[in-house]
Amino acid sequence: MTLLFATILLFSLFLFLISVEQSVYFTPLMAVSLWIIYFSFNLLINQDFIFFLNGSVFIVFALINLSIGGFVGYYFFQKYCPQQNKAKLDIKWQTAITNWHYLALLSIGLTGLGLVGLIVYSYQEYQLMNNFFSLALLPQEFSTDRYGGSQYLPLELKLLSYMIYPSALSVGALTGGKYWSAKARFIPIVLALGYGMIYSSRTVVILTLVAMISSDWAIRVFNSHSQDHKNNIKTLFLTGLSFSILLPAIFIALQWLRQGVDSEFIMNEMLQIARSSMTGSLSAFTQWFHHYDGLEFGWGRHTFAGPFELLGISNRVQGFFLEFSEVGITHINIYTAFRGLLQDFGFAGSAFFLFIIGLVSSLLYYHVKNGSVIAIPLLAICNGWVIFSPFISLFVNNSIVTGYFLFFAISYLPVRPLNRFQFLKEDLAYG
Repeated sequence: MTLLFATILLFSLFLFLISVEQSVYFTPLMAVSLWIIYFSFNLLINQDFIFFLNGSVFIVFALINLSIGGFVGYYFFQKYCPQQNKAKLDIKWQTAITNWHYLALLSIGLTGLGLVGLIVYSYQEYQLMNNFFSLALLPQEFSTDRYGGSQYLPLELKLLSYMIYPSALSVGALTGGKYWSAKARFIPIVLALGYGMIYSSRTVVILTLVAMISSDWAIRVFNSHSQDHKNNIKTLFLTGLSFSILLPAIFIALQWLRQGVDSEFIMNEMLQIARSSMTGSLSAFTQWFHHYDGLEFGWGRHTFAGPFELLGISNRVQGFFLEFSEVGITHINIYTAFRGLLQDFGFAGSAFFLFIIGLVSSLLYYHVKNGSVIAIPLLAICNGWVIFSPFISLFVNNSIVTGYFLFFAISYLPVRPLNRFQFLKEDLAYG
């Protein structure tokens, strides 16, 4: 009954938002839609998990605040923001598309170079036999070092591995805008799987998908006037279905490699662990929220853990949270992005923060729909935070934050547009 009640409230919120803007690429509507899917999955599949009503209601409350911000942004834009000059925007679009083209090629090349360098370094570091099958031993070696606190990688390999995120963002923008073939999406995915297998890390794969989808959906906003509501929902449904099938499969494969290829592979146990780890954050959050006292504030230390560490304000916890909750047959330390917000800003501060996210994302959405190039990377960041919110705040990870920064900065380099981008297609013309 707990999840059913929350799902009904979210669906009512969905109906309100769809009456304001009939596109799931509208970030507040995207957030509500994704959380309806997440709640529904837990309602149907995770009936053995523990859920408390107050934690579920808080998430609904959080999404309501985000939606109110989106509605205010909609009203403000409609009343105060004029249509932009098409002639000037065409040049900006051509330049940005050209820059994304160069960024994609460069970052893919550097990511591939880093992956090859990592393999060579790993063979030398762990004194493996010089054959292909030794690759299967690397996930266990890296996992042992990471959890033992002794993992070391040369700085240049770390920096090259960070290039997976600008490659995902630029490829997502190019394929979403139909400037590259849709098959190009497999390039960053394959590279991310390569890093994930060697590092025995699921996070790099998930963040790569989040980055690519966030920029893909941001640029689709420009085309949204020529797409109908059914196509938008179909895209969201197919994306959610792909996540629900592919991510557990990736998780199981990486978990098995982390334990060692000679370990016993028990499919049912692996499936249960994957189910808990990939979808148990809602249960974990409601359990944590049930005992939350709201007495101490971190003032951004959890929500912006990555940038705060770079600035020397605080040390980032390796992983998600130190505490573990019992979910199904296992324990997890994933509590959604809302735990960090509460610990940082309390109830009132979290409500205000989410209102601002909704407001800003709404304004960015309508600026992109109106033809503004400057808003696309920023809208992608808002989309990324929303898509990653069932796990934790996107800004915990310095690597992907750096990727968004490069994607933003590269969009404004004054380069001469390529010949193929000297015009915009008629079906992408401004309305």
